[in-house]
Amino acid sequence: MKGFLETAYRLLSQGLCLLTLCIGTQALAQPGSEIEIKKPKKYENRKLGAEKSNDKKFTAPKRFMQNTVTHYNYYFNAKTRLYEVIDRAKQSYKDDFTQPLSFYNYTLEATAQSAGELDSVIYKCTAGIVLHNLNNDWIDDMYLIMGKAYFYRKNYDSAANVFQYINYAFAPKDGGYDIPLGSNISNTNGLFTIATKEKKGLWKKITSKPPARNEALLWMARLYLINGQLAEAASLLELLKKDPQFPERLQPQLTELEAFYYFTNSTPDSAAVKLVALASNHPVKEEKARWLYLAAQQFQKAGKLALASDTYLKAANTTLNPVLEVYGNLNGLKLAANTEGKNNLATAIQNLQKLAKKERYLQHNDIIYYAIAQLYEKAESFTNQQKALETCVAVALPTSEVKPVAWLDLAKLHYKNERWVAAANALDSTQFDVLKDSTTARYWSNRKADIKILATNSRTISEQDSLQVLAKLSADSIKLVVKKIFKELKKKEGIKIEEETGAFINPATANTAAASSVNLFDNNAKGDWYFNNSNLKSQGANEFKNYWGKRSNVDNWRRQDAVDKAMAQTNFTDPDAMMDVAPQRDTKTDKGNGAQAATLEGLLENIPTTPAKLFKSNTAIQQAILENQKILSVNLANYPPAIGYYYDYKRRYPGDSGLRKALFYAHYDFKQIGNVERADSALRALQQQFPLAVETKQLTQKNISVTDSSKDIAANYATIYNNLLAGKFEEALAAKKQADAKYGNHFWTPQLLYIESIYYVKKEQDAQALETLRTLVSKFPTHALATKANTMIDVVSRRKDIVNYLTQLQVEKPVEENTPIVDFSQPAPAPKTTTPVAAAPAVVKPAPTPTTAPIVVKKDTVVAVKVAKQFSYAITDSQYIAIVLTNVDPVYVNETKNAFTRFNRERFYNQKFNYIAT
Repeated sequence: MKGFLETAYRLLSQGLCLLTLCIGTQALAQPGSEIEIKKPKKYENRKLGAEKSNDKKFTAPKRFMQNTVTHYNYYFNAKTRLYEVIDRAKQSYKDDFTQPLSFYNYTLEATAQSAGELDSVIYKCTAGIVLHNLNNDWIDDMYLIMGKAYFYRKNYDSAANVFQYINYAFAPKDGGYDIPLGSNISNTNGLFTIATKEKKGLWKKITSKPPARNEALLWMARLYLINGQLAEAASLLELLKKDPQFPERLQPQLTELEAFYYFTNSTPDSAAVKLVALASNHPVKEEKARWLYLAAQQFQKAGKLALASDTYLKAANTTLNPVLEVYGNLNGLKLAANTEGKNNLATAIQNLQKLAKKERYLQHNDIIYYAIAQLYEKAESFTNQQKALETCVAVALPTSEVKPVAWLDLAKLHYKNERWVAAANALDSTQFDVLKDSTTARYWSNRKADIKILATNSRTISEQDSLQVLAKLSADSIKLVVKKIFKELKKKEGIKIEEETGAFINPATANTAAASSVNLFDNNAKGDWYFNNSNLKSQGANEFKNYWGKRSNVDNWRRQDAVDKAMAQTNFTDPDAMMDVAPQRDTKTDKGNGAQAATLEGLLENIPTTPAKLFKSNTAIQQAILENQKILSVNLANYPPAIGYYYDYKRRYPGDSGLRKALFYAHYDFKQIGNVERADSALRALQQQFPLAVETKQLTQKNISVTDSSKDIAANYATIYNNLLAGKFEEALAAKKQADAKYGNHFWTPQLLYIESIYYVKKEQDAQALETLRTLVSKFPTHALATKANTMIDVVSRRKDIVNYLTQLQVEKPVEENTPIVDFSQPAPAPKTTTPVAAAPAVVKPAPTPTTAPIVVKKDTVVAVKVAKQFSYAITDSQYIAIVLTNVDPVYVNETKNAFTRFNRERFYNQKFNYIAT
C-alpha cells in the first residue's frame, strides 16, 4: 500500500491527474462519478479514493472522516499558502499617493514570481481531490483554490477551465441530468437564476458549508476584466446583481468587481460610488482607508471636488498609515480651498501649518510644506512660496522623494524672477535622476550649464560694480573698508589679526618664555585649563596644522575646502558679499598647503583705482552682459531678460563697439516677442552706428537666424509646420524637439507651440497643453498668439465644467429647408426662357466652353469628373463653390467650414447657404 501511494503522488507531480480532472473535457468527473487514471502496470489494479466514489454507499461516518481530512489537511494548508503568496505581494507593493493608485494593492506580476509555492498549492489541491471520495463536501472548494492559484500564477486559460468546470459540474441537477441555467426549465416560482441556492437558517449554516460555485462565477467575471472582455464581465455582473438567489455573503466581492469594472472602463464617478460602498463595511481598517483614498481620486477625476475633498479627509481619519494620512489631509484641504474659492486658500494653508506642528507628522513635514508652497503659488504669493519651498528642502530627510521636486520648483521660481545665482544653486542641489517626470528633468538638466554661466556672469557684474563704487572713495576710506573685510575673512578661518597693524598673530612666538613643552599628564604641572594657557593652545594648534594642514573653522570642512579651491580665482568686490566668499590663498605664505592665502595687499590690488584697472573691470562687465544676453536669446529663448541686458549695456556703454552685438541680439529678441517696431529700431541703430560690422551685414542680408544655417533651419521648420497641419503630430513633435535642441528657438516658435498645445488638448493631455501655452505666453507676451493662448488656457482649465455643461445641454435643432444638391456628373439643365414682350428677338449670349472639368472635393484627394461639353451660365440659377484642402488634418476642414459660416452670417445674414463636405 505504501508503494502504491508513492506512485500516486509521483503521478500527481507529473500533472497526469490534474490534466485528467481539470483540463480535459470528456474525462471530467462530477462528484460521485468514476474517473480513469493511467497508472503503472504494477498498480493498475489498485484504486485511488476518487475512483471508489461510486463503489459503496457514502455513509455519515465516512462523510465525516472524508470531510475532516480534506478540509483540515488539504484545503486548509492550500488556502493558507495561497494567502501567504498574496500577503507577500502586498508587502512588496508600495503605493505612490502623489499619483493615481492602481485598483489593487498588489500586482499579478508579484504573485507570479512565487510560481513554486503556487505549484505547491495546485499539487495539494489535486492530491486532495484524487485521494478522497468525490462525494465529500470540500471537492468544489479544492477546485476553487486550484483556479485561484492558476489565476495568481497568470495561467488565465487554465484558471478559466477550472472555474468553468465548477460552474458545470456543481450546478443544480435533475436526476443526474444538467439543467440549462437561466432558462424556463430552471424557472422556480417565476424566478430566473444562474446562482446556486444556499441554505438559510442558523442550524443549516452551521452543519453545512456554502457551495463554491457562486464564488467561482465572480472569479469568472474577474478573469473577463483582466482579459479586457468588458462586455462579458458587465453581462455576468449584471446577472449576478439581479439574481434573487445570489448569497448575501458574496455581496462585498460583487461590489468590488463592479467597482473594478467601472475603474477599468474609465467611469470614475460610478467607480467612486462603488468604492465608498465597498469601504463602508470592510473589516480591515487599512484596506478600508485605501479604498476611500482611491474613491476620492475617482471623485476628483470625475470633477466632483467637494465629494473628493470629504472622501480624502475620511481616508485620512481612518488609516493608521502616516503617509496616507498626510496625503489624505493635504489633498482634502487643497480641494476644499479649490471648491470654496481663493478666499479660503489662507484657511487651507493655516490648516496645513497646524498639521506640520503635530509630532506624528514631523517625518513628513517636507510633503506638507511642499503642498503649502503649491497653495501659495495658486494664490500668486511667490515670496511665501519661496519660503515654503526653502523650509521643505530644509526639513526633508535625505531619502525624501519630495526634496528633488522642491529644489527644482525653487530653481524655476528663481529663474522666473531672474535670480540666476539662486537658480543655479538650486539646480546644483536637484537630483535629476530621481525625478519621475523625465521630460521636465531632461529639460532643466540641459539648461543647467547655461544657467550656471548666467550666475557666474551675474557675480562678475555685481563684484565689479562694487569694486568700482569702492574705488570712488578716498584712499584712507578704501583702506579702512578693506581692512574690515580682510579681518572678517580671516575671522572665518579662525585666524586672529592685530587691531592696529592688521598683521597676523603668530601663536607659536607670541609667548616665547612659555614656549617650553608641558606634560599635561604630570601631577606637578600647572593647573591652568588648556584653553586658558596660550602656550598649550599655540603648541596644539601647530601640531594640528603640521599633521592636518590649515583648515577653516566651519562645519563640513571637507566641502568648504573644495569650495575654497574652486573659488580661488574669484575677485573680491562687494564688501557685504565678500563675507560669504572663500578667500584666496597666497602660495608665498602658505606653500605647505599649495593654496593661495588672501592678503591685505591682494585685496587692495583688486580695486580699480587706476585707468588700466578700471578698463579691465569694465571689460569684464561688458563680456558678462553680452554673454548673458546671448545665452538668454539663443540657448534659453528667454527674451525679456535678454532685452533687459541690452538696455543695461546701452546705458553703461552707449558708444562702445560691443554695442553692435547687443543691438544684433536685441533685434532678434524684439522680433521673437512680436515687437516689430523695436526690432526695426534696433536694426536701424545698428546700420547707422556700425554700417560695416559683420552683424549689420548678416541682418541686411535678411539672415533671420543668429546662426549660420538659416536656410536649413527654415526648411526644417517648414517641414515640421506642414506635418502639424497634416495631423502628423507625433512625427512633427519628434522633429521639433530635435530641431529645438539643435537650433534653439526662432520666429516659428509661437505658431508651433500653439499648434502643439492643440494636439495635447486633442489627446486630453491638459497638463502638457497648459504648460505649452504658458511657455508661449511667458516667452512671447506681446505676440498676437499670446491673447489666444490666454483664452485657450482659460478654456482648458475649465474643460471638465464645459464638458459637463455641454453634455447636459439640450439643443433643439431647427428644421432646415431641403436644398437640392448639385451633381456635376450630369449635364447642366437648359436655362429657362420666357416669351419676350417686345417683338424684337432675344439676345442669346454664347455659352463659354469650360477649360477644365469641375472637381469633387474629397479628403486629401482631388477627383476629376467627366461633364457635359456645353455649359450654360444663368444668373438666376444657384451657384456653387468647391474648395480643395490637401494634406491637412480633418480639424482644419471643420475650421474652414466654420470660417465660411461666420463670414456669410455677417455679410449675408438674410440668406441661407448649404455646406457639403465630402
